[in-house]
Amino acid sequence: MYRSRNSQETRSIYILLMRTDTYFSRLIHFVSAEEYTHASLCLDGSLQQFYSFGRKNSYLMFPAGFVQEELDRGIFQRFPEIPCALYELQVPLPVYEKIVQRIMLMRYSQNDYHYNCLGVLLCKLGLAHQRQHHYFCSQFVADVLQRSGALEFSKEASLVQPGDFRHLPQLQLRYQGQLNQLRSAF
Repeated sequence: MYRSRNSQETRSIYILLMRTDTYFSRLIHFVSAEEYTHASLCLDGSLQQFYSFGRKNSYLMFPAGFVQEELDRGIFQRFPEIPCALYELQVPLPVYEKIVQRIMLMRYSQNDYHYNCLGVLLCKLGLAHQRQHHYFCSQFVADVLQRSGALEFSKEASLVQPGDFRHLPQLQLRYQGQLNQLRSAF
């Protein structure tokens, strides 16, 4: 991987928040009253590849685990008019490289990772609970950002919900609207 000699060099990563129209998303929305119920992480401004934890098949809740999402495929294609918000986070290059390394490691061994159903329930109850190789979407994003040194959270990653990202001063809102308009508006 390329390493810059300029320690001031930064990269942008993106956090996409959305609320799909699945039964699970509707349940989370009903219980939490949060505008967004899903979080994904993108490593560049092309917005081609997002990483998260969720369903591996857009029509079935299970199996679920580490997923690579694309705006014009899978669950995103199935619900093109869902509400979303895209946030940008500037990070120093060494931090960016740690984020990429962590995601690539998880991608390489993605079959070892599973969706943290119990964690979602405990998160809603305010009870921190970490299981090895188990994440839900916002827990994954928070964990990657925290482990890399990109962000510090005032609570454990297992308690971070998608709506919590909206309140982080380090993030800049770049787009808010319908998912199918994201790429053309960005």
